Amino acid sequence: MSRNRKHFVNRILKLVIILLVAVPLLIAILVTTNKPAYACRCSQFPSPQDALKGATAVFVGKVINVNTAGSATFSVSQIWKGEVLQQLVVTSPSGNSCSFNFQQGQDYLVYARGESGSLTTGLCDRTKQLSSASLELPLLGRGISLLTPTAPFYSIAVRNPSFELPSVGDSLSNIANITDWSVINTGNPGVFNPSAASFNFVPDGVQTLYSNGATVFQTLSTALAPKTLYTLGISVGRRQYFTDFPGFSVELRAGGTILASANQTHVRLPEAGKFERLTVYYVSPNSVEAGQLLEIRLKSVRAQTNFDLVTLDARPIP
Repeated sequence: MSRNRKHFVNRILKLVIILLVAVPLLIAILVTTNKPAYACRCSQFPSPQDALKGATAVFVGKVINVNTAGSATFSVSQIWKGEVLQQLVVTSPSGNSCSFNFQQGQDYLVYARGESGSLTTGLCDRTKQLSSASLELPLLGRGISLLTPTAPFYSIAVRNPSFELPSVGDSLSNIANITDWSVINTGNPGVFNPSAASFNFVPDGVQTLYSNGATVFQTLSTALAPKTLYTLGISVGRRQYFTDFPGFSVELRAGGTILASANQTHVRLPEAGKFERLTVYYVSPNSVEAGQLLEIRLKSVRAQTNFDLVTLDARPIP
């Protein structure tokens, strides 16, 4: 065999060996890389109008905290639909190629799905950074600003809103006797006239509601109206000598259905002897069943949460 021919054969053999080693390695790399991270594919990517119709809540908010398990806490500034708190947690499940990675300090337009208290979202729901939504916002119609009200509001009457009845003496309380409010389970609720040893101040009047686990509720004489923003306000207190805050839940209902709810995670932890103000929002749809009376429910997880100054306002949506 000539020298040139032998050299050529050797080069071909080296090339074959390289290919035999490199090709399987390249295939392994591609398979390993692609296997857990397929690109997100949405079976149906809705229009803004369809996304609004299918969502549980639609809002604009700034991420104030990125939590574990793909959830983020939002400070909400504008809403179009559903139950929205001033601070709201939305989860985008991790490990999913269609999950959404929220960044702290950024503003987002969020279309959230799910039940009250467990809202989720993802890339297929049209959730996006607010800076990318300038063409989409007009298609949603006029939202409701929580920062600059766009329509006058009216107050809905809540009977005995500050629990001044029945009147009890200084530093005294009663059990299961709360004028205009009803109790649906045990837990020794009642009205309480606290001294400075319990609270530094009372938000309104001199008495509060206390509960050691009971649910206290009032059915109002006002029915749920369509296209209305409801704002439920409640002062939540922690007694001076209670080292642990037990937790609570608050619900706005209509016709037996929960419209909006909140708990201790949606308000700053009250300091001992003080109250914090909780605000809950709900936007009713364009049409509702007539005659559904509004209802407010208050519950302490255990001993003892105090409540005061219950208010409910309504603002028609233009």
